[in-house]
Amino acid sequence: MFNANSTKQWKLYGLGLVVLIAGCSFAIWKFSEPDGGIPQVVNGETAAAGLDSEQMTEVHDSLQAASEYVNSDRIDEASKILESLYKKYPDEPAVLRQYYELKLFQSKLDDAYEVLLRLLEIDVVDAEQHFNAGILANMLGKLDASVLHFEQAVYLDSANPKHPLYLAQILIKKYDYEKAKAQLVRVTVLDDSI
Repeated sequence: MFNANSTKQWKLYGLGLVVLIAGCSFAIWKFSEPDGGIPQVVNGETAAAGLDSEQMTEVHDSLQAASEYVNSDRIDEASKILESLYKKYPDEPAVLRQYYELKLFQSKLDDAYEVLLRLLEIDVVDAEQHFNAGILANMLGKLDASVLHFEQAVYLDSANPKHPLYLAQILIKKYDYEKAKAQLVRVTVLDDSI
């Protein structure tokens, strides 16, 4: 019948499925946005310190062109534009955001994570970007980094129940059940419908 090892294997299999479903949920959520998850130009972005009006115009026009290429399924052209902008303006948040989204769209998760980390160096108080970094780190098997990103998201936006929920899932994956339990309690306090 069942022995201790097969029961443990089934539990691990179930846990793996939970984490896989969480990653897929993120992807579905991201690509079900009104724009279909396709990178768009973010108008009205605050330029990084040091950009003059000519550079700001260049960045805006280039991002617009890249967005139009993506929308017409000309991903290679968009990628060339964004890679060039990334090299020229590595501290410009609008460039980093759109380049990160393109890499994510292309399923180049390592590259997307690297760009997102660069963005977080500039904008460390964005809970949603820390949350996204936690998802990517988990998908890349970087569980310790994933925990740190989710902890930062929880710290920055303590009222959002999805942050401790995802943190709990990673803690379970790391067999840290006590900390996971504390996060799940936090989730139920924040969202009593769960």
